[in-house]
Formats: sequence, structure tokens, C-alpha cells
Amino acid sequence: MTITPDQEKKYVEQKGLYCPFCESMDIESDHAFMDETGAYMEIECKNCGEKWTEVYELIGISNKL
Repeated sequence: MTITPDQEKKYVEQKGLYCPFCESMDIESDHAFMDETGAYMEIECKNCGEKWTEVYELIGISNKL
């Protein structure tokens, strides 16, 4: 299934805390990886079985912990 632009927008606004397909919070990350273009994390919904990849972007840094 393809994520619609509206589903993607809502998913990002909600900080990726649920499945963008069935809205279940029973999601699990498989593994993260990086390449020369960015960082990615594979996610799977344990409720509906859909899988997707989150794409991460460096937007700044902070030395405050």
C-alpha cells in the first residue's frame, strides 16, 4: 500500500508514534541504517503488517543535554 501525502503529513506531525495505514500504536523498528544521502529506519506495524521507512534529516546541533 502507498502512503498518501495526507497520511505522511499526519504521521510526521504526530512524530511517527503510530501506523500511518491503520493508526495502531503497535509499531516496531527493525533497524536503522545510514548511507551518503541520509539516515533511515525501517518500521513495521504489528497490527496490519504494513512496513515503511522513516527518513531522517540533520537540521541542527546542540551541545546541551
